[in-house]
Amino acid sequence: MALRDRNGVPLPRYSTVGALLALSCLIAAPPSARLLHAQANPAAAQAGRVVGLVSDTSSSQPLSGVQLFLTRGTSRLEARTGTDGRYAFNNVAPGTYTLEALRLGYRRETRPNLVVTDGGTLSYDLRMATAALNLQAIVTTGVVDPASGTRVPFSVGRVSAEDAPVPATNALETIQGKIAGVSVVPAGQAGSGTSIQLRTPTSISKGNAPLIVVDGVIQTQSFDAASADLQSMDIESVEVVKGAAAASLYGSRASAGVIQIRTRRGTGLASGTTKFTARTEYGANSLNNAVEWAASHFFLVNGDGDWVNTQGTVVPREQRVPEPAVSRFQDNAYKAGTVFDQVDRFFDPGNFVRNSFNMSQNSGNTNWFFGYVNQREDGVVLNSGRYDQNDFRFNLDHRPRSDLSIGMSAYHSRSKRQNLYNDTFFDLINQAPDVDLRQPDPDGTPFIFQPDFEGREENPLYVLSTERNNRNRARTQGSLEARYTPLSWLTVDGN
Repeated sequence: MALRDRNGVPLPRYSTVGALLALSCLIAAPPSARLLHAQANPAAAQAGRVVGLVSDTSSSQPLSGVQLFLTRGTSRLEARTGTDGRYAFNNVAPGTYTLEALRLGYRRETRPNLVVTDGGTLSYDLRMATAALNLQAIVTTGVVDPASGTRVPFSVGRVSAEDAPVPATNALETIQGKIAGVSVVPAGQAGSGTSIQLRTPTSISKGNAPLIVVDGVIQTQSFDAASADLQSMDIESVEVVKGAAAASLYGSRASAGVIQIRTRRGTGLASGTTKFTARTEYGANSLNNAVEWAASHFFLVNGDGDWVNTQGTVVPREQRVPEPAVSRFQDNAYKAGTVFDQVDRFFDPGNFVRNSFNMSQNSGNTNWFFGYVNQREDGVVLNSGRYDQNDFRFNLDHRPRSDLSIGMSAYHSRSKRQNLYNDTFFDLINQAPDVDLRQPDPDGTPFIFQPDFEGREENPLYVLSTERNNRNRARTQGSLEARYTPLSWLTVDGN
């Protein structure tokens, strides 16, 4: 078949062949290639750069030897600052990156969401703050002179204020979960001491609680509240000795271990620095789970749940009759609308507020610390169990000479607590579920004495509202110590 042009004129042979070749190429080419005449190829993306300067926060001097990483997904580029503190990342593909800077003696700095544009240069400067290096801990508990942890022949656990950025409600609970082998059981009532066990109990007649020493002063166990007088905001470090070596300085009283507490003294501040700290805590108490109460009885009832006698006559609660002994099971439900949630009516979880103010200073030869804490905690029982406490602490260190140092510590605490009588909760669980504990007593008392004519125990709310059982306590303690080093090999201590 001869090919013709659009006018019907036959095409020459060479034109026919060219047309066939052109048609063949057009048919074989993919759709994207057919449109090359209509659109051009996009230009390839050009690499960008990230440059900057790394300097010290305090001195503003450039830092050399800083290792920097530029990461995006699994891609990671590395650079290092020169003597002038400058760095550069070349051939960086466009995208969003994270910049990380590392240097010994400085805190790690991370900057996310840095956008590198196509062929552009991003300039980003970093400032790094110094960080103290953690060396061997110095142990002062159970040894004559302070020694490094590797030279102490017994186990010593240590927790510093940096290890507990969020202070615990009770100061001794700070070590919970931070020192192996220490069992801490918080007290239930506000103002009570915390139960701590460091070793396996060794006696059934003597106490197994560790000896608590605060700034060299042994805490007495008066009213079982030695730990309630300690404030978490005042503590600088806690050292725990669990072995028998604890008795090397404190005798048999420390056979169950020693907890040595050092309070803040302003020594960690830079010379010529004064620091003020104010803190307020507010919280609310609550019951974790609902307490199930008996919801059935073994007395005769009719189909509506009303009390009946043996003849089936409806009678008041005071004349109700129990089922025969042979079929007496506590499987009859109380009538709807007659049951009270006794736990909800007895418990009244309150709030707690703690306000603290600290002031410390380091002036070179003299450093001191002052702290005040005001604490109020409502009880968990209706109108009972409130606890109020006020604490004052003052620590002072002075070095009049290079070979002489003097230190003193003073502390005073006053607290008041509404105690609960011993059978409070026992009396509660013996109350029937269909009596109202909050109804007033005929004698004018806010709560009835015995709401159940068959009750075994009196209404605990009545007892708490008529008895006054307050615990007022005050603790004052202080210490004075001095160290004189006339010769390099001779040191005299006194406290």
